[in-house]
Parts: sequence; C-alpha cells; structure tokens
Amino acid sequence: MKLVASAVALFVCAVFSATTLAAEDLYKVSFEIREAGELRSSPMVGVRADTEASISQDGEGWFKLDFTVSPTENGTIELNAVYESATHNLAPMMELELGKTATIGTDDVQLTVTVEPADV
Repeated sequence: MKLVASAVALFVCAVFSATTLAAEDLYKVSFEIREAGELRSSPMVGVRADTEASISQDGEGWFKLDFTVSPTENGTIELNAVYESATHNLAPMMELELGKTATIGTDDVQLTVTVEPADV
C-alpha cells in the first residue's frame, strides 16, 4: 500500500517559503480514518489556509480524502472534506476549535480530525 499526501504548503515547503507565508496561514491537520470501526489510516498533513489538500492510499484498500481548512471570524476553523473509498463516500463540513478533536461520520465511516497552528 502506498500513502500519498499532497498540499501546496507541506511542512517542508513551508520551512523554505516561510518568508512568503504568514505563520497564522499554516495548519497541522491530523486525521484518523475509520471504516467499520477499523482504523484505516492516521495521516498528518501541513496545509495552508483555504488551499485544497489531498491524502490518498493506493491498492486494495484505497481511499482519497480532499479537504480545505479555513479560519472563521469567530476564531474557529471550518473543515470541508470529501472522503471516497471503494465502499464509502462522505462529504462532511464542520466547524471546530483549534487544538480540539472532533469526529464526524456515519455508522460505517468516521473521520476524526484535529487542526492546530503549524510551528514554522
């Protein structure tokens, strides 16, 4: 199985381009992806606010998760995501506090997410 993560501002890129990005525009997003109660993956990705990021896993147990995080006026973070696998589709939108963990999903698939400011 191959796990792939892509985003415009991964942590490595953020370090090299820190002069062009404000620190408050960068977030560390941690996921736990569960299907039928089984942990499928627990990726962590560095992203820039309002920029689509993608996490995918190839092979028999493939999945793809596209998402964006956006700061809101009240200090929370809005997460918009689209999760696809061979057996499930989920398109959640949620608002969460920085550093707090939230879970959204159905009986069959759950996404648990934590969004924190990135240390640049």
